[in-house]
Order: sequence, then C-alpha cells, then structure tokens
Amino acid sequence: MSQVIYTELEGEPVRWPYGKAIPLEGEQEADKTSKSWSVDTTPSTQISNENTGTENQVYGSKQVAQAFKTGSNALKLTAIQLYGRKNGSPQNPLIVELRKTAVKEYSKEMVEGNTSYNNYPVVSDGDEHWVAETYSPTQRVKVTKVEIFLQRYGTVEDIVFEIRDVKDNGEPGDNILYTDTIPYTSAGTSAKWIPVEIDPPFEIQPGERYAFVFKLKTIAGVSGYYRYYYEDSDVWDKGEGWRSVNQGAWEMIGDIRMRFTSLIDAYIPSDEKLLSLEIDPASFGTSDGWVSKSLDNPIALRPDERYSLVIYMIGGDESNHYIIHSGSESLSPENAMSKSEDSGETWNIVDGQNLSFKLDGVQYQKLYSGIRELLSGLPKAAKPILALKVRAQTSSSMEFCGFDDYTLTAPIVTSTATQQTMITVLSGEDERNRDPGELSQISWEIWGAGDGLASGAYTQYQALFDNPEITPRDLGFTELYLLKAKAEENESLAIINDRAVGALYFQNAGDEFIAPEGFRIPVRKVEILDGKITFDFIGVE
Repeated sequence: MSQVIYTELEGEPVRWPYGKAIPLEGEQEADKTSKSWSVDTTPSTQISNENTGTENQVYGSKQVAQAFKTGSNALKLTAIQLYGRKNGSPQNPLIVELRKTAVKEYSKEMVEGNTSYNNYPVVSDGDEHWVAETYSPTQRVKVTKVEIFLQRYGTVEDIVFEIRDVKDNGEPGDNILYTDTIPYTSAGTSAKWIPVEIDPPFEIQPGERYAFVFKLKTIAGVSGYYRYYYEDSDVWDKGEGWRSVNQGAWEMIGDIRMRFTSLIDAYIPSDEKLLSLEIDPASFGTSDGWVSKSLDNPIALRPDERYSLVIYMIGGDESNHYIIHSGSESLSPENAMSKSEDSGETWNIVDGQNLSFKLDGVQYQKLYSGIRELLSGLPKAAKPILALKVRAQTSSSMEFCGFDDYTLTAPIVTSTATQQTMITVLSGEDERNRDPGELSQISWEIWGAGDGLASGAYTQYQALFDNPEITPRDLGFTELYLLKAKAEENESLAIINDRAVGALYFQNAGDEFIAPEGFRIPVRKVEILDGKITFDFIGVE
C-alpha cells in the first residue's frame, strides 16, 4: 500500500463511484406537448446491398467488413442477413460484430460527374471554345483524374487543360492553379473519354469550388474539328457547365459531359465492439443463399450515424470455411467494404464493392427532442449524461428508444400501460458509447413505435463516472486521501499511485477496504484495471 500518514485533516468528503451514474437533480419537465403515434412494428429490410457475385473467404485471419450509415430515423435493429454458404465442414460459428467506425484518409477511389448529354456542338474553322465544369464536392477530395468526352477529326490544336478559381457569380475565374497540355491525337474519330491525370492530386475541401477548364481550338483553313457534349439543363448537383466562345463572355450551359476521379476518406471498422452475434454452421447450406441471424434483444441505432459490420471465424482452413458474397457498390462511396488478411490489424478498402448484407428492423418516429445547457461545476472525472422519461399509455403495445449525445446504441423499452404512466426510456445505467467531442450543451431525443399517446417528456442530469483513471485534479482537489473502497462487482482490481504494492483486489462484490482509524492514505492516481469499485476520499483544495 502507499505511504500511510497519521493526520487530522480538514477537507471535504468526496466519492468516486466508478462505473455508476449519480443523479444531479430531480426530473425536469422538458416538453408537455401531447403526442400520438401509430407505427407498425413488423420488421423489414431497412439498409442493404443485395448485389452479389464476388466470393470472399472468411476463416482464420481472413475477415471482411462493411461500413454503413443509418437514415434520418432511429432504427430498431432486429436481424442481420448475409449472402453466402459454407465450404467443407467448418466447426466454429461465423461471428458477426457491430462496431464503431474509424476514418481511413484518402483511401477510396470515387468517380462522379455528368455522363449524359443532349447537345454536341462542333468547333471548326479556327474557332476556339473554352468549356468548363465547376466542382464543389460534399466531402474533402483529392482529384486524381479529370475526363472529358470528345470527338476529333483531322488536324487541330492540342487540348489545354486548366484548374481555375471560381468568381462570385459562379463562372470560371482568372487564377490558374494547375495546367497541362494533351496531344490532340488523344481524341479520335469516335467519341470517347479523354483523361487528364492530375499530379500531384488536387485537394478540395467541402464548401470550396473550382473550375476544370478545357480549351478546344481548331486551325483556320485546315480540315479538322472538335466535338464536345453537354446536357442543357442542370443535371449534376455538384457542378455547373460553362462555355466561352472565341474568348467571349462565359455563359452557363447546363452540365458538360465530364467526370472526376478522386480519392476520398472512407470508413473502416474500429476495434470498439457494440454487439456480437454467432451464426451456427448448420444455418449455412453448401449453396449460396441468404442467412439471417436475429437479435435476442433488439437494439436501437442512432439516426444519421455510421457503424460497421465485421465478419470473421475463429479457426478454419482452405477446405473448411465460409464464403460471404459482395457485389457492385450501392451504398454511398465513403461507406466502404474492407478486407483484412491479418485478423483485423489492418483493413484494405475494396473499391466498387459492398458486402452482400441486409439489416432488418423498424424505423421509429421521433416524439420529443430538445437541448439543455451543461451544468456548471461538474468534475472532470464525470460525464454529463441525461436520463430520459416519457409519460404515455397505449391500447395495445408501444415501444421507445432514446438518445443523448453520448448514446450510440440504445435499449428498446416496451410498455403495455393502459393509463398514463412514467416510463424510463434511457437510464443513467444504460451504456454511453459515443464520443461527441467538446460540448457546451447536450441534446436529446425520444423515439417511438407501436401505438401510443404521450403527455410529456422529462430529462434528468446525471454524472457518469466511466473514466477508469483519475487524479485529485479530476475530482476538483489538489490532494486526495483514501478512506474506503468497496467492490461493486466480483474480481475487481485497482492500482493506487502506479505501484503494484498499492493494488486493491476484491474477489467478491461487497468486499471493502477501510483505512485504519486515524490514518489517511495519500492518493496521487487511481486506475481501475477490472470490475467496478466505489472510492471514498477526503479531498483537500
């Protein structure tokens, strides 16, 4: 144990209940608006890629994963489906995990632009057309290639390519940021995509806009022409087409037939697991088909949030394993499929593919939402969370889920109360597994399904002590002295002041350590290694 000092202390009692949430106030009336709803609770497929055709072996160190994003409604997840089969006789189950995601910077290739046209003018007899498409992506990109669809006949001047700024009125600006020349022979008598490789790649941040410009010039008196293609209406929401003839004023002409190849940030699995399911080998046939695994206890997924499925098997070999399909990409590009050959240590993006999967469940209806300012004076060791309640009744059955800013997955709460009853939708003890970053206020939402009538929503601030390591400063003091430690779970272990001799081990929940009467043990740091322990200290400022 640490150094023991006999002293008379003047300080304040302070408790650190690791793993617990402590109410900081009574229930606060948040919204007294009456709400009624009727939402079918029959599960159906909500998020999926049903394209198949590419086989992926899963066994041993070979794993596959798929990132996805929920829609604008909270989603009750009831089952996960995969398309595949078993080869040979795998003895162990296929493991399906729901995890948080991580960003892999500029790891995936994306192609976008306008590929349609209804106009195809000709540039000939010494004329010069500058044609441009502005580009304003919704996420940061590194443009690696730009392609324009052209036809060329005879002898003409070489193609000049430029990247320019954009003026306030949307037309191409005068500042040239990148330029290149493409031999006119790159374009042929049959129309085709003419590529321009951008080296180094050109980075664009969300909200920025640049013009990608091509100069098409012919030679007077020489038999030759260029033909370019465009759609005379605005068909691409990330850009606008422009044209300048013989160095005249720019005019907007819809969208040029032009496409952009870029590298974007993509999402891969993190190591933080939210849910784990096992699919028994007997559930798979030796022919390809959809295999479903239901959740014993459905959970709610937060709206507009990304998650990742990770699929793997312990053991197996080349003769005994699972085949899980993927197919052509149908999710937005940043929601990447990835594969690992080293048991998830590294993940490699699979371009143009999504895992073949279905997520079954129910979209809930938002009932109440709000924002609360943070309470002042909360110690660093505590996380400010909200418990959520609703007063409601039903003629049959109703379901609820709730989220504060720290909630990534939430429990499903079911009630058959036939009279107005206070129902806890999200308690302080429910898991908080989301990192919202620095907050100045905290938002909350209550969602519902089934049939119900609610008369109000209520919130309650609680302090969640889930940081396994503290110092005196984290509790608002300069010195701490240990009075008592009590285990809340079996096999609980803590280290005092980074010293092995300062270990507190409790075999059973309820076991206690009490400092000898008249003695106080100075504490510079406490770290919980296992289980949950409540500490009582004297704090000195």
